[in-house]
Amino acid sequence: MMSRAIIKPMGFVVWLWLWLPQTAQAQFLDGFDHFQRGEFCEAREAWLDNEPDGDSSSAFGIAETYSRGLCIKEDQIQASRWYLTAALRGFARGRAEIGIRYAYGKGVAPNAYKSYVWLSIARLTAAKWETDFRENLVVNINLMRRVLTAAESAKADEVIAQYRQTYRMPREFEIL
Repeated sequence: MMSRAIIKPMGFVVWLWLWLPQTAQAQFLDGFDHFQRGEFCEAREAWLDNEPDGDSSSAFGIAETYSRGLCIKEDQIQASRWYLTAALRGFARGRAEIGIRYAYGKGVAPNAYKSYVWLSIARLTAAKWETDFRENLVVNINLMRRVLTAAESAKADEVIAQYRQTYRMPREFEIL
C-alpha cells in the first residue's frame, strides 16, 4: 500500500500534467480571440506570454503577426523563424507554412527538397478531420515532387521514413 506522502505528490503531478496543456490552450485562444477582433497587439502579447512554455500554436500566431505586419513591422525572415519554431514543436500548420515558404523563397532561400519534406511531414501530422487542409497539402506535395531531382526525391523519402520511426527531423531542418 502506498503511503499518503507518495500519493499527494503524485496527485499534484497528475493535476499539473492535466492543467498545463489546458492553460497553454486557453492562453493561445485568448490571443486568437483578440486576433479575430482585430486587436493584433493584444493577440501578439498573449502569444508572447505563452510562447516560453513551448506552445506551438502561440509560435504560429507570432509568426502570423510578423508575416502580415500586424502590430509589428512586417519581417518575412522573422516570420519564417517563428513558423519554423511552430513546426519543430509539432504544429502541422507551421510545418505546412514553412514548406510553402521554402517553395516560394519567402523569408528563406528557395529549397524544393526542404519544401517537399516539410509539406509531407505536415500531411502526416495533420488531424484527420482537417480534410481541406490535408487535400491542399497533397496538391502542394505533388507539385513539389515534380521539381525534385531523383537524388533529392530519394533523400526526402529517407527523411520522411526516418521521421515516421523517430518523430524527429534531421538537424538540417532545425535551421533556416
